[in-house]
This record gives sequence, C-alpha cells and structure tokens, in this order.
Amino acid sequence: MGLAFQETAANFLSGILIALRKPIDIDDIVETNDEIGIVRSLNLRSTILTDFQGQDVIIPNKNVLFNKIKNYSKTQNRRLDLELGVSYMEDLNKVRVVLLKSVENLNNLEPDKPKFVWFEAFGDSSINLTLAIWMKGADQPQFRTFKSDTIMAIKKAFDENNITIPFPIRTLDFGIKGEYDKLKEMEGKGSTPNDDKNGNDSSSIDER
Repeated sequence: MGLAFQETAANFLSGILIALRKPIDIDDIVETNDEIGIVRSLNLRSTILTDFQGQDVIIPNKNVLFNKIKNYSKTQNRRLDLELGVSYMEDLNKVRVVLLKSVENLNNLEPDKPKFVWFEAFGDSSINLTLAIWMKGADQPQFRTFKSDTIMAIKKAFDENNITIPFPIRTLDFGIKGEYDKLKEMEGKGSTPNDDKNGNDSSSIDER
C-alpha cells in the first residue's frame, strides 16, 4: 500500500508542477514517452493524448514530467531531415543545387528558415547525405504529406538531371584460390559452375 500511495503521490505532485510550469497545454502536439499525439486532457494523475491513429494514450504525469517532451505547437514549425544517397559518379555541387531547387515550390515550406544539404558519409553503395528543410505548422498528417511531397519532388528533379540514386551493390570475387580459372574453364566448355558433364545440377556439397 505504501508503494501504491507513493506512485499516486508522485503523479499528483507531477500534475501540480505541469499545471504550474505549463510545458504542455490542451490541443498541443507533443511527443513524449515514445508517443506522439494531441493533448486532450490534463488532470492531477495523468496526461491523455490522442495519437494520429485516433487512439487515446494515458500517460502517468510523473512519466511526462521526468522524461523528454517535444512540444511541436510552441514554435509552429517543424524541420524535416531527409536522408538519401547518390552515386559516387555524381558531381556533388550539382547534387546540392538540384536538391535545393527541387524543394523551392513545396506547399507549406517555410521560406524564412534556412535550407541545408549535408554530405554525411561514404556509404557502401552511395554518398549519403541529409536534406534539412522547415515546414510551416506542426500538424502530424500535414508533416507526413510534406515529407511525401519532398520525396516526390526530389525524385522528379533527379530524373530530369540524370542523377542516380543507386541500388545496393554486391561484388562477387571468383579469384580466390584459383576459382576464377575454374570458372573460365567451365565457360569455355559451355557449362555453368553448377552443371556437371551431363547438364545436371551439381550445386550440392561435395562430401569426402
């Protein structure tokens, strides 16, 4: 009972502090405790969010108070950080110019915020980069539409400028321990590495 009352008291005191400090208000879009949604109710025991699938999420106040809170409604702006990759053969200066131009006419783009292109790493099959742009407003469905429109605009601009987004590439090396010579010998006989002299599949393991 002592533990139960301790939990209740912690939530009660946390509710008072939330009411005084006001890190969140009704109808704010917030992300906390791995949940994102609209604040529908604040009481002395819990905070109730409605997520974007229409479900109510009840979070004890102490979990709200003592964990990270992202309140998207306070600034009315959200930044989209979109990760993508381009071929090693591309001119990176051209890629930067095409990327920034491709998003200039997006709906709900915040024109007063800076746009960034950061080249992040040499990946296995591509040079990886991040495009960072800002959206007006904080609504989650609007943000997802904004992200979708951005992807479509970039794909169209890349196609028009012959910029390649590469597929993952795997290299097969047949040069280990004479396997390349064996492969060439099989090619000369008109058979594949998995065919025997009678044309039958011989891909099974040789047991000795």
